[in-house]
This record gives sequence, structure tokens and C-alpha cells, in this order.
Amino acid sequence: MIIGARKTAPAAPAAPAAPAAPAAPSRHREELAWIADGDHLLAHPADDVRGLAVVDPSGYRVGEVIELAIDTDERRARLLTVASGGFLGLAASEQWIPVEVVTRVDDRVHVDRHHGTVRAIQHGGSHPVARSDVAAVYEHFGVQPFWTVDRAPSYFHTRQQATSAPVRAEH
Repeated sequence: MIIGARKTAPAAPAAPAAPAAPAAPSRHREELAWIADGDHLLAHPADDVRGLAVVDPSGYRVGEVIELAIDTDERRARLLTVASGGFLGLAASEQWIPVEVVTRVDDRVHVDRHHGTVRAIQHGGSHPVARSDVAAVYEHFGVQPFWTVDRAPSYFHTRQQATSAPVRAEH
């Protein structure tokens, strides 16, 4: 017989885990539309940045905005289609960039990612763009998709005067 030893009762079985709460319903449609289709307008005309150069934090020219995918409910741009490389439009590649990585817009669109990160993911445009098509883009850039956040980015509404800083040519 062991003196001072206590026999403990077996542990009670763990309660089953509560089911996960369902995701909050999104107030955004499942698909985005391209502004060039002409059926939709942006809430603010200044949001139309097509034709502007896109530069990374070091001023390197990533490409040019050629198209905008918009959330038709809020009439806001959600993705920029940026063309880079090629010659006279031939063999150019296109990248989708979420607006959440835009830091400011003046005479150029400034993004907070290095040009190598931007060019690492290439997409062509399909009409319309489904969330499932762009989820990987948001994951690649490490930002939450707009449909999971209850806010609207205000990047275009803080346009600055053109500074005309030198732009490094793309390779």
C-alpha cells in the first residue's frame, strides 16, 4: 500500500465542439464587371485610372493600368488590370492587382509591392470576374478580399498633385 497516494476519478469526456458560426453574408455580388464593358460607371470619375503608369515603392515602372474590375453594388474599382512588357502591345502580360495594395495615386498609381511580386501572378481577363477567380490574387498579395471586410478603400479619393518624379523603365 502506498501512503499518501490518491486515486483520481477518470476525466469526464470533452464536450463536442460547437459548430462554427456561419460567415456573415456579404453585401457584394459574386461577380465583378469590367468598366470597359460600358454598362457600369464608377461612383467617382477620378477613380478611373486607366492609362496611368503603375510604380513600385522604388519608383520602378511595373506597367500601365488598362482596365478596372468594379464592384457594381458600390461602383468602386476592386482590381486593376496592369499590362507590362511586350512591344506595341504584342506579347504583353497582364496582372490583376487588388486596390488594397495601392498606396496613392498622383500622375501614377503607387503600389506597396515590389515589381517582382506584382509580375509573379499573371491573369487574363474573363468577363465577368467571379470571386473564385480572384481569391488567389488576394492571397498572393497577402490582403483580405474586399468581400470579407466591411469597409471600402479610399485610395482614389486622396489623389495628390503630380510630382513628376523620375520613373525607371520596365525591362
